[in-house]
Amino acid sequence: MGNEFFQYRFPQLIKAMEGIQKELARANDLKEKELASDEPETVTSNTRYIAVFHPQKMVNGAAVNVNPLGDATADVTEHLMGMFSQKERDALRPYTYKTDHIRFLPGVPGWWGEWTGPCYVEVIEKDNEVVEK
Repeated sequence: MGNEFFQYRFPQLIKAMEGIQKELARANDLKEKELASDEPETVTSNTRYIAVFHPQKMVNGAAVNVNPLGDATADVTEHLMGMFSQKERDALRPYTYKTDHIRFLPGVPGWWGEWTGPCYVEVIEKDNEVVEK
């Protein structure tokens, strides 16, 4: 009975394995294309990324916005374009911890990194606009 099973099933198994191999190759090709499109870019567009620092303090157990100690905005385009793909830049949203590192980048006001209270950093995408401080 064992021999008959393999004689009948072996060609089907080989065919199934070939199908799986083709699907894996297709998935690998798609992943490579996706990764290639996610490569960090150099700054060539008119898009600017402006970081806005929002300092806060705790009042009755809740974080409350307070007045900034200095400049609250900084152009972080060069850093974000060099470090992140477009998909990753699109995911930079406040309240997610994905922007926390921005307050320590070179070129942002020093007081951002020294702030000891709660805070968040918002990233605004601007297309060739003037950003007022």
